[in-house]
Amino acid sequence: MHINAFFDILFPGDEVSGAPSFSKSDQGEMVKEFYAQIDNHTYQVILGLDETEVDVNADELIEVIKTDVPDIKLLLNDALAFYFSRPDVVIPLTGRSVPLATSGMAKF
Repeated sequence: MHINAFFDILFPGDEVSGAPSFSKSDQGEMVKEFYAQIDNHTYQVILGLDETEVDVNADELIEVIKTDVPDIKLLLNDALAFYFSRPDVVIPLTGRSVPLATSGMAKF
């Protein structure tokens, strides 16, 4: 599975508010920088997912890789912090340009 597809399933955006999916949440280089910080093992596990064998929903994706990626919670928390700090996400969802503070976000 392509890395963009994986994170877009987890963070699909919201058509009603106009919030973009994960891969469109910032300039391409910024999103690529986020992907670059993912450890190689986790990255390879995600790339190895067969889209035809996985029901395309976030819960199942997380369950499928949880056994191969024991620190999946860390990855998810990092992704949440990245996604909800992007102005293109925050402004449509809240009407404010101030990023959501980490202290106000739930941890998995």
